[in-house]
Amino acid sequence: MSCEETNISKKNIIIALLGTLVILILFCGAIFNSFTAKKITVNKFENSNDANIKYCIDSQEHDNISNYVTIKGWAFIDGEEIKTFNCHLVLRDKENGDCMELPTKLVIRKDVTDAFKALENKFNYDKSGFEGKVSLNKLNKPISNYEICLDYMNNNSRIFLKTGILLSEKGK
Repeated sequence: MSCEETNISKKNIIIALLGTLVILILFCGAIFNSFTAKKITVNKFENSNDANIKYCIDSQEHDNISNYVTIKGWAFIDGEEIKTFNCHLVLRDKENGDCMELPTKLVIRKDVTDAFKALENKFNYDKSGFEGKVSLNKLNKPISNYEICLDYMNNNSRIFLKTGILLSEKGK
């Protein structure tokens, strides 16, 4: 191999490594953005606890290492199968009403369907589960100032549901 071929080979390796680095940085930015809570305005849509929504906030799990709280639960409109999942957890500041939408993902909950089938309900609620995370570093008030709410938009509905459940301190 000549000196010129070796230099071209080194240049190709450097270009490939730089390209990989740029892709990695963009990927990390996208991942970070998906874990970032964002402020939302609630008065743009129906704010109703009168809707026929069944829900449960199952757990609030604290991760002491990453300083995140993971909130898990389920929600559905009684008598309506969920075809399109679009539900977000929202933290609402009790003092000023400011709302922060959390990155929320679908969790398949066959147990919810099974539980309601036992009550003579024939609908499939497997897509009713959700899980969301929030960094405690993003909260500018004590954790107990925040109410867990749901922005329920499944099947093109749009309902904001105040659960009355507060974000809890570690271990509670």
